[in-house]
Amino acid sequence: MSVWTAIRAGAAAAAAAAVLVGCGAWGAMETGDAAPDGRKIIVDVPDGGFAEPARWPEACSLLTEEELRGILPDLKRVAIRSEAGVADVPAAAAGGSTLDGRTVPRAKCTYDMVLPLGVEGARTRREPDNGTGSFSIRLLAVGAPGRMANVYEAGRDRDIRPLQGVSVDDCYQTGALIGAKHLICHRGPLVFEVKGGDFDYVRIDGVSHHEQEFPEAVRDHILIPVVETIGADV
Repeated sequence: MSVWTAIRAGAAAAAAAAVLVGCGAWGAMETGDAAPDGRKIIVDVPDGGFAEPARWPEACSLLTEEELRGILPDLKRVAIRSEAGVADVPAAAAGGSTLDGRTVPRAKCTYDMVLPLGVEGARTRREPDNGTGSFSIRLLAVGAPGRMANVYEAGRDRDIRPLQGVSVDDCYQTGALIGAKHLICHRGPLVFEVKGGDFDYVRIDGVSHHEQEFPEAVRDHILIPVVETIGADV
């Protein structure tokens, strides 16, 4: 076999590796609504004040794997990581508290998910077997409900987009399109954020991860149901 014949044979083999294995939309992922499990998370807060970090609930206790599977029935696997977070109390709502900026153990929880592969059109063997995605929950402040309402309001700025019809006390996204994957919410004794991470090879409600509307699909079909599940548990 000549050198050029070998090169052409190698090119043909490479093309064969990318052979189409199907057409159409792959892995149309099913999503559900908020899926609270009926438990209640007890939050011990002082009258009218802020809770000390040692009294904060763990962020990972706000959403269990079973509740997440109710929201995402097609979820294949999830790794749940507890991390430290930082309290976020605007000066206008601090009332003399020194909580702002303090590190709080277990105040953040990250969910790294393996999801059904979602591609548009023809699938090739170069693509992975699954899609991936992540989001996190972070507690920003914990305290008496009236005080938390003040913290929530003080954190709002001119770029926010209030969300209507979400089953918590208040909720907004932190901007326009990009902000659709970053929600700040208030429910009773908690002010918390739910933030979408990176998604690859995933389709949600017919929208692929590379499309402009994808952040809104993540917001509507994952983040808001997560927020509402937390709201029902607290």
